Amino acid sequence: MGDEQDILTVHKQWIALEESGNASCVLDLCSDDVLWLVPSAGAIRGKAAVKEWFNSQPVSVIERIESFKVEIEVSGGLAVKRADFITKLQVPERSEPVEVRGSHLWTLCKDEAKGCWQVTNVSWSIVGELT
Repeated sequence: MGDEQDILTVHKQWIALEESGNASCVLDLCSDDVLWLVPSAGAIRGKAAVKEWFNSQPVSVIERIESFKVEIEVSGGLAVKRADFITKLQVPERSEPVEVRGSHLWTLCKDEAKGCWQVTNVSWSIVGELT
């Protein structure tokens, strides 16, 4: 279960970065040619383009991310991770925090030279605002 545990570690690092206000640092966990499929923004290819997208987003503060139903499938040097989530965040236009829920899907590739898993594709859907 080594690969699954390594991928779960990447998942936990990602959440910790988002919760600490360092969301753009998640790109350190991604391949250079990463593809993000962003709801209502379409496909964003490559770390530089994703970073530019991050910088264009309204400032919000993530208070908490809960992930559940985390499923990981590994086949050789490729993997898929699925999870559902609830994110509680403070947005400028609201006085009270907002909770959103949804699901995300990652594909990952094992970088044998670096000895780690890298996220190669990120997609998510937002089911709705809870509050």
